[in-house]
Amino acid sequence: MVISLIFDRQPPIKDGYPTKDITVLIAARNEANTIGNTLKYVANQDYTGRIRVFVIDNGSTDNTEANAYLEGKNLNLDVTVIREEQPGKFNALNTGLKYTDTDLVITLDADTLLHKSAIIYLVSRIESSPKEVCAVAGSVLVRNSRDNIKTKIQEWNYFLGIASIKRMQGLYQGTLVAQGAYSIYRTANVIEVGGWPDAIGEDIVLTWNLLKKGWKTYFEPLAVAFTDVPTNWHSFARQRSRWARND
Repeated sequence: MVISLIFDRQPPIKDGYPTKDITVLIAARNEANTIGNTLKYVANQDYTGRIRVFVIDNGSTDNTEANAYLEGKNLNLDVTVIREEQPGKFNALNTGLKYTDTDLVITLDADTLLHKSAIIYLVSRIESSPKEVCAVAGSVLVRNSRDNIKTKIQEWNYFLGIASIKRMQGLYQGTLVAQGAYSIYRTANVIEVGGWPDAIGEDIVLTWNLLKKGWKTYFEPLAVAFTDVPTNWHSFARQRSRWARND
Protein backbone atom coordinates (compact mmCIF):
# COMPACT_ATOMS: atom_id res chain seq x y z
CA MET A 1 0.00 0.00 0.00
CA VAL A 2 2.80 2.43 0.91
CA ILE A 3 4.62 1.82 -2.38
CA SER A 4 1.39 2.28 -4.36
CA LEU A 5 0.63 5.56 -2.62
CA ILE A 6 4.18 6.85 -3.17
CA PHE A 7 3.95 6.26 -6.92
CA ASP A 8 0.28 7.24 -7.25
CA ARG A 9 -0.36 10.23 -9.49
CA GLN A 10 -3.97 11.29 -9.92
CA PRO A 11 -4.95 11.47 -13.61
CA PRO A 12 -5.54 15.08 -14.66
CA ILE A 13 -9.03 16.54 -14.58
CA LYS A 14 -10.13 17.33 -18.14
CA ASP A 15 -12.94 19.69 -17.16
CA GLY A 16 -12.73 21.28 -13.73
CA TYR A 17 -16.06 23.08 -14.10
CA PRO A 18 -18.62 20.55 -15.35
CA THR A 19 -22.24 21.65 -15.69
CA LYS A 20 -23.93 18.32 -16.34
CA ASP A 21 -27.33 17.76 -14.74
CA ILE A 22 -27.14 15.37 -11.80
CA THR A 23 -29.49 13.64 -9.39
CA VAL A 24 -28.83 13.20 -5.68
CA LEU A 25 -30.60 10.35 -3.86
CA ILE A 26 -30.96 10.65 -0.09
CA ALA A 27 -32.53 7.68 1.67
CA ALA A 28 -33.90 8.83 5.02
CA ARG A 29 -35.63 7.12 7.91
CA ASN A 30 -36.48 9.18 11.00
CA GLU A 31 -33.97 11.88 10.07
CA ALA A 32 -36.16 14.89 10.90
CA ASN A 33 -33.38 16.46 12.99
CA THR A 34 -30.62 16.07 10.39
CA ILE A 35 -32.18 16.22 6.92
CA GLY A 36 -32.45 20.02 6.89
CA ASN A 37 -28.75 20.49 7.57
CA THR A 38 -27.82 17.91 4.94
CA LEU A 39 -29.92 19.73 2.33
CA LYS A 40 -28.39 23.07 3.33
CA TYR A 41 -24.92 21.77 2.47
CA VAL A 42 -26.21 20.47 -0.88
CA ALA A 43 -27.71 23.89 -1.62
CA ASN A 44 -24.38 25.58 -0.79
CA GLN A 45 -22.43 23.63 -3.40
CA ASP A 46 -20.37 25.64 -5.91
CA TYR A 47 -21.52 23.29 -8.67
CA THR A 48 -23.22 25.33 -11.40
CA GLY A 49 -25.06 22.48 -13.12
CA ARG A 50 -28.59 21.50 -12.18
CA ILE A 51 -28.85 19.47 -8.97
CA ARG A 52 -32.10 17.59 -8.50
CA VAL A 53 -32.57 16.00 -5.08
CA PHE A 54 -34.84 13.09 -4.24
CA VAL A 55 -35.35 12.50 -0.53
CA ILE A 56 -36.81 9.02 -0.18
CA ASP A 57 -38.63 8.82 3.15
CA ASN A 58 -38.28 5.16 4.06
CA GLY A 59 -41.25 4.71 6.39
CA SER A 60 -40.32 7.44 8.87
CA THR A 61 -42.51 7.96 11.92
CA ASP A 62 -41.29 11.50 12.59
CA ASN A 63 -41.37 14.72 10.54
CA THR A 64 -38.66 13.75 8.04
CA GLU A 65 -40.95 14.22 5.04
CA ALA A 66 -42.32 17.59 6.13
CA ASN A 67 -38.92 18.93 7.18
CA ALA A 68 -37.29 17.89 3.91
CA TYR A 69 -40.02 19.55 1.86
CA LEU A 70 -39.95 22.75 3.92
CA GLU A 71 -36.15 23.02 3.94
CA GLY A 72 -35.96 22.45 0.20
CA LYS A 73 -38.46 25.23 -0.35
CA ASN A 74 -36.64 27.61 1.99
CA LEU A 75 -33.30 26.90 0.29
CA ASN A 76 -34.75 27.23 -3.21
CA LEU A 77 -33.40 23.75 -3.85
CA ASP A 78 -35.00 21.35 -6.33
CA VAL A 79 -36.18 18.76 -3.77
CA THR A 80 -38.78 16.07 -4.32
CA VAL A 81 -39.85 13.92 -1.36
CA ILE A 82 -40.89 10.35 -2.18
CA ARG A 83 -42.55 8.02 0.32
CA GLU A 84 -41.34 4.41 0.33
CA GLU A 85 -42.99 2.24 2.97
CA GLN A 86 -41.05 -0.95 2.26
CA PRO A 87 -38.21 -1.04 4.82
CA GLY A 88 -34.62 -1.24 3.69
CA LYS A 89 -32.23 1.33 2.30
CA PHE A 90 -31.97 -0.66 -0.94
CA ASN A 91 -35.73 -0.25 -1.45
CA ALA A 92 -35.47 3.50 -0.90
CA LEU A 93 -32.58 3.93 -3.32
CA ASN A 94 -34.18 1.77 -6.00
CA THR A 95 -37.37 3.81 -5.71
CA GLY A 96 -35.35 6.98 -6.21
CA LEU A 97 -33.57 5.36 -9.17
CA LYS A 98 -36.93 4.96 -10.94
CA TYR A 99 -37.30 8.75 -10.94
CA THR A 100 -33.73 9.46 -12.04
CA ASP A 101 -33.47 10.81 -15.59
CA THR A 102 -29.87 12.05 -15.53
CA ASP A 103 -26.76 10.21 -16.75
CA LEU A 104 -25.13 10.54 -13.34
CA VAL A 105 -26.58 9.82 -9.90
CA ILE A 106 -25.09 10.55 -6.48
CA THR A 107 -26.04 8.78 -3.27
CA LEU A 108 -25.77 10.71 -0.02
CA ASP A 109 -26.60 9.64 3.52
CA ALA A 110 -29.14 11.77 5.34
CA ASP A 111 -26.63 12.62 8.09
CA THR A 112 -23.65 13.35 5.81
CA LEU A 113 -22.51 16.91 5.10
CA LEU A 114 -20.73 17.95 1.92
CA HIS A 115 -17.73 20.22 1.53
CA LYS A 116 -18.78 23.10 -0.74
CA SER A 117 -16.79 21.67 -3.68
CA ALA A 118 -17.60 18.02 -3.06
CA ILE A 119 -19.96 17.58 -6.00
CA ILE A 120 -17.85 19.46 -8.53
CA TYR A 121 -14.83 17.26 -7.72
CA LEU A 122 -16.86 14.06 -7.91
CA VAL A 123 -18.51 14.95 -11.24
CA SER A 124 -15.21 16.21 -12.67
CA ARG A 125 -13.50 12.94 -11.80
CA ILE A 126 -16.07 10.63 -13.38
CA GLU A 127 -16.43 12.87 -16.44
CA SER A 128 -12.63 12.86 -16.88
CA SER A 129 -12.43 9.06 -16.57
CA PRO A 130 -12.72 6.44 -19.31
CA LYS A 131 -16.26 5.28 -20.04
CA GLU A 132 -15.61 1.93 -18.36
CA VAL A 133 -15.30 3.76 -15.03
CA CYS A 134 -18.87 3.46 -13.82
CA ALA A 135 -18.55 4.76 -10.25
CA VAL A 136 -16.37 7.06 -8.18
CA ALA A 137 -16.32 6.95 -4.39
CA GLY A 138 -16.03 10.22 -2.53
CA SER A 139 -13.86 10.71 0.54
CA VAL A 140 -15.91 10.40 3.74
CA LEU A 141 -14.21 11.80 6.85
CA VAL A 142 -15.25 12.16 10.49
CA ARG A 143 -17.10 15.31 11.56
CA ASN A 144 -17.48 14.68 15.31
CA SER A 145 -13.88 13.64 15.94
CA ARG A 146 -13.53 15.93 18.96
CA ASP A 147 -16.38 14.35 20.94
CA ASN A 148 -14.26 11.80 22.82
CA ILE A 149 -11.32 9.42 22.50
CA LYS A 150 -13.46 6.88 20.62
CA THR A 151 -14.31 9.33 17.85
CA LYS A 152 -10.69 10.53 17.65
CA ILE A 153 -9.56 6.94 17.03
CA GLN A 154 -12.21 6.56 14.33
CA GLU A 155 -11.03 9.78 12.66
CA TRP A 156 -7.64 8.18 12.01
CA ASN A 157 -9.30 4.91 11.02
CA TYR A 158 -11.33 6.73 8.35
CA PHE A 159 -8.32 8.70 7.16
CA LEU A 160 -5.66 5.96 7.19
CA GLY A 161 -7.60 2.72 7.19
CA ILE A 162 -10.35 3.65 4.74
CA ALA A 163 -9.38 6.66 2.60
CA SER A 164 -5.79 5.46 2.04
CA ILE A 165 -6.90 1.98 1.04
CA LYS A 166 -9.54 3.39 -1.31
CA ARG A 167 -6.91 5.58 -2.93
CA MET A 168 -4.61 2.60 -3.41
CA GLN A 169 -7.46 0.58 -4.91
CA GLY A 170 -8.40 3.52 -7.11
CA LEU A 171 -4.87 3.56 -8.51
CA TYR A 172 -5.76 0.20 -10.09
CA GLN A 173 -9.28 1.45 -10.97
CA GLY A 174 -10.76 -1.16 -8.67
CA THR A 175 -12.08 0.63 -5.59
CA LEU A 176 -13.91 -2.24 -3.87
CA VAL A 177 -16.61 -0.15 -2.24
CA ALA A 178 -18.27 2.92 -3.71
CA GLN A 179 -19.92 3.68 -0.37
CA GLY A 180 -23.56 4.72 -0.27
CA ALA A 181 -22.71 7.56 2.11
CA TYR A 182 -21.24 9.57 -0.77
CA SER A 183 -20.48 8.21 -4.25
CA ILE A 184 -21.40 8.90 -7.87
CA TYR A 185 -22.52 6.32 -10.42
CA ARG A 186 -23.37 6.17 -14.10
CA THR A 187 -27.12 5.63 -13.95
CA ALA A 188 -27.27 3.22 -16.89
CA ASN A 189 -24.70 0.91 -15.29
CA VAL A 190 -26.60 0.76 -12.00
CA ILE A 191 -29.82 -0.03 -13.86
CA GLU A 192 -28.10 -2.75 -15.90
CA VAL A 193 -27.05 -4.68 -12.77
CA GLY A 194 -30.52 -4.36 -11.27
CA GLY A 195 -29.94 -1.48 -8.88
CA TRP A 196 -29.11 -1.88 -5.21
CA PRO A 197 -29.51 -5.49 -4.03
CA ASP A 198 -31.45 -6.77 -1.04
CA ALA A 199 -28.38 -7.26 1.13
CA ILE A 200 -26.70 -6.04 4.28
CA GLY A 201 -24.07 -3.72 2.86
CA GLU A 202 -26.00 -3.01 -0.34
CA ASP A 203 -23.33 -0.54 -1.49
CA ILE A 204 -20.62 -3.20 -1.23
CA VAL A 205 -22.62 -5.76 -3.21
CA LEU A 206 -23.58 -3.16 -5.83
CA THR A 207 -19.91 -2.25 -6.33
CA TRP A 208 -18.94 -5.89 -6.71
CA ASN A 209 -21.77 -6.44 -9.21
CA LEU A 210 -20.43 -3.53 -11.26
CA LEU A 211 -16.90 -4.92 -11.14
CA LYS A 212 -18.13 -8.36 -12.22
CA LYS A 213 -19.34 -6.74 -15.43
CA GLY A 214 -15.78 -5.71 -16.23
CA TRP A 215 -16.38 -2.07 -15.42
CA LYS A 216 -14.06 -0.04 -13.22
CA THR A 217 -14.49 2.02 -10.08
CA TYR A 218 -12.43 4.93 -8.83
CA PHE A 219 -11.84 7.16 -5.81
CA GLU A 220 -11.63 10.94 -5.61
CA PRO A 221 -9.88 12.16 -2.41
CA LEU A 222 -10.83 15.81 -2.97
CA ALA A 223 -14.58 15.10 -3.05
CA VAL A 224 -14.95 15.33 0.72
CA ALA A 225 -18.00 14.67 2.87
CA PHE A 226 -18.25 14.52 6.65
CA THR A 227 -20.23 12.10 8.78
CA ASP A 228 -20.80 11.53 12.48
CA VAL A 229 -19.36 8.29 13.84
CA PRO A 230 -20.54 6.28 16.88
CA THR A 231 -19.62 7.82 20.21
CA ASN A 232 -19.82 4.64 22.31
CA TRP A 233 -18.47 1.13 21.92
CA HIS A 234 -21.90 -0.52 21.63
CA SER A 235 -22.90 1.58 18.63
CA PHE A 236 -19.43 1.16 17.15
CA ALA A 237 -19.63 -2.65 17.43
CA ARG A 238 -23.06 -2.70 15.79
CA GLN A 239 -21.83 -0.51 12.92
CA ARG A 240 -18.74 -2.60 12.21
CA SER A 241 -20.73 -5.83 12.49
CA ARG A 242 -23.11 -4.49 9.85
CA TRP A 243 -20.21 -3.49 7.60
CA ALA A 244 -18.66 -6.95 7.92
CA ARG A 245 -21.79 -8.80 6.76
CA ASN A 246 -22.90 -8.94 3.14
CA ASP A 247 -24.48 -11.52 0.81
